[in-house]
Amino acid sequence: MVFSSTSNNTVTGNTVNSNLFGIALESSSSNNVLNNSASLNGDEITLSAASNNNVTGNTVSGSSNTGIVLNTGATGANNNIIYRNNFIGNTTQAYVPAGSGNLFNLPLPTGGNYWSNWTTPDSDNDGIVDSPYVFSGGQDNYPWTLKNGWLGDYFWTWYDNLSPGAKDWCYCQTRPAPATSPFP
Repeated sequence: MVFSSTSNNTVTGNTVNSNLFGIALESSSSNNVLNNSASLNGDEITLSAASNNNVTGNTVSGSSNTGIVLNTGATGANNNIIYRNNFIGNTTQAYVPAGSGNLFNLPLPTGGNYWSNWTTPDSDNDGIVDSPYVFSGGQDNYPWTLKNGWLGDYFWTWYDNLSPGAKDWCYCQTRPAPATSPFP
């Protein structure tokens, strides 16, 4: 599926398999690529000379090339937001040869993406890998440990810690915690 010179569109709910490109935006801006599945394509998601696009809720897997690539094109791939996607078993998960302002995560509790080759360590059991997922041209500061981890039985909330007036984040469960859980 190639979209060229488009703006303010939503590409959602598609299944794209076994093509040269999965989903490609070329010279396009302010589009939403939401809740799609792309697998066994050459490149699963491509943003070329594309800016200010939102890529969220997609599952991309088994690419012989790249799960997501932000190409430079004539003006670069700039200011795109890519978060809460599943990148599974792609030869190269992500590649950003040039461009600026592209984000692969939002602040917690939203977080970043699931990368099948970057799932540990998670020493505090908060569902987020303890170190960023770094790739050529970018990084995800809050990679999830599980596929669709953001849909799990956990939620982020503020709690009062032991210091008067101070608050901190708590990654809490919505159902009773197992005996080994560090959460109340």
